[in-house]
Amino acid sequence: MMVSTNSPANGMIRGDRGCGAVETSPGRPALAAGRNPFGRLIEITRRNDSLLRRAEVLGERLGRARAYAAGHGSSRGLATATVEHARALYADVLDELRGNRAEALEILRACGHRDLS
Repeated sequence: MMVSTNSPANGMIRGDRGCGAVETSPGRPALAAGRNPFGRLIEITRRNDSLLRRAEVLGERLGRARAYAAGHGSSRGLATATVEHARALYADVLDELRGNRAEALEILRACGHRDLS
């Protein structure tokens, strides 16, 4: 792929495959025409790193909540609420990771990459 720089000052890049404009799902910022799609992939990767760390922390919290719920003398209502809250937060992180994956695949396909699943 041949890439030429429109303006080094603003980092806008155009390629011969036209991978600057990508439609994304609702709630996700679409790439503006001429915007470097690889910059967006870097943003997604950085966000995913943060989300994966958060998922790890939430997984540990969920494990502790389940252990508390299984323990003798635990408050059943508190244990149930804690487990459900941790599960909901963990599910939200996984949903965002799935959305980021879908957006990254859209960008790569728009740039001419094939055989992506």
